[in-house]
Amino acid sequence: MTVARPAVDRCPGLSRPFIADDGALIRLRVPGGRIATAVLQDLVHIAATHGAPCLQLTSRGNLQLRALPDPIPDDVAWSIEATGLIPSASHELVRNILAAPLAPHLHDLVADFDAGLCADAELASLPGRFMVAFSDESGSVLGEHWDLAYQVMSPTLGRLLAAAAGGGVVGAEVAPSDAVAEMSRRARMFAANRATSGVWNVRDLPSDASVFDGLSPVAIDAPPALAAGPHDNDLVCGVPLGMLDAAMINALGLVADTVVLTPWRSVVVPGAGHHPEVAETLEASGLTTKAGSPWDMLSACVGAPSCRRTHIQTMALAREAVVELPQTARRVHVSGCDRRCGAPAQEHIDVIAPTSALSIVSAAAPPVAKMPTPRYDYVRDGQEIYRRSFGMIRNEAMLAGLDGDLATVATRIIHASGDTALVHDIKAHPDVIQAARQALRAGNTILTDSNMLASMAISPRWPPASSTLPATPL
Repeated sequence: MTVARPAVDRCPGLSRPFIADDGALIRLRVPGGRIATAVLQDLVHIAATHGAPCLQLTSRGNLQLRALPDPIPDDVAWSIEATGLIPSASHELVRNILAAPLAPHLHDLVADFDAGLCADAELASLPGRFMVAFSDESGSVLGEHWDLAYQVMSPTLGRLLAAAAGGGVVGAEVAPSDAVAEMSRRARMFAANRATSGVWNVRDLPSDASVFDGLSPVAIDAPPALAAGPHDNDLVCGVPLGMLDAAMINALGLVADTVVLTPWRSVVVPGAGHHPEVAETLEASGLTTKAGSPWDMLSACVGAPSCRRTHIQTMALAREAVVELPQTARRVHVSGCDRRCGAPAQEHIDVIAPTSALSIVSAAAPPVAKMPTPRYDYVRDGQEIYRRSFGMIRNEAMLAGLDGDLATVATRIIHASGDTALVHDIKAHPDVIQAARQALRAGNTILTDSNMLASMAISPRWPPASSTLPATPL
């Protein structure tokens, strides 16, 4: 069955910016992810001069510049074109090409396919959502949402793959020397099929479409996304929320001439895997260079105020939530609306339109285990007791109506009293949390109504000048 899609293809580029609430957005394709750090420095300078001062990594390994003037001034367009990232204006939107980030021997295949794509007028009609992938025997990037792929198994063996309906994959053996020609031929078949069906992706076509001719069901075993940290000779650096700023890019420029962008919002620094001093430099810039960072498990769409579809400031909430994520957190993607823009291809939990960081933390926490059935089999670990207690409160209390920090305060009050119904009695001035923080930072004394409450205050967490003072009983 053919899956019909809206006729309008809105994937943005320099030739067709998307006008968001914060200005014009353009997407720059980086075939195979390989890019010079000097080009990144040029782009972030353009971004900082004319729009948002960062480059946004996409889930396809591409780059986005946001908040640019509308219309794009000619000098801005010329500066972007000067980077060399748009070799063909007619094919700008269709050069979506992934490659296994740790497989430099695929670069020639990527370059040859890209050159052939740009030289073929017929392929300019491909939709902006069409994507191809090149992988090696590891299967890296084959877990992403590609349309056609080629996997090199050895210098003389490989297989062409196509995404089929229902999540399946079909393929056939094709020698590496014939890979580019066969991938291009299948792409032309899809363009022809699409001319009559209007679909956006190969997987939307019926099983008897010509693009599937000669292909049979095959199994693929795609590894998980690359974690931050050393990988043999290379170093993978995570980019929190996919936002590369000038400090990060300048640090990359100090240690490498060329890096590789991944579809997992990370950057590969070739040859840096055995150089801890390089990792320290990059970590200091804001990149993550070690496995286990909470940022590995958290992503978000751009949200408000950049997107008109939501009033939720998704990125601000994600930054607030990341410091509270448990070490065993499940992967979470935060979206301002049900479009779930930028959601990763890996298994994850969608948190849509959260009202507080607490909602994100609660979703990321592993499911609360049932209490053990033996009568005297108590949990004695303090941190585990805290985790279970707060998990029960989040599950049972109606915290959705409380904003941000007030929900956190409410959680603590319920934890102290054991009464989840108290949430209905909590009323607060909108500025009370900010005022309390300012008072603590100013060193003001905290007054309590009993010695017991004063003794419960965790004094090491107060600013140095603050103290607790119980009231004198009457």
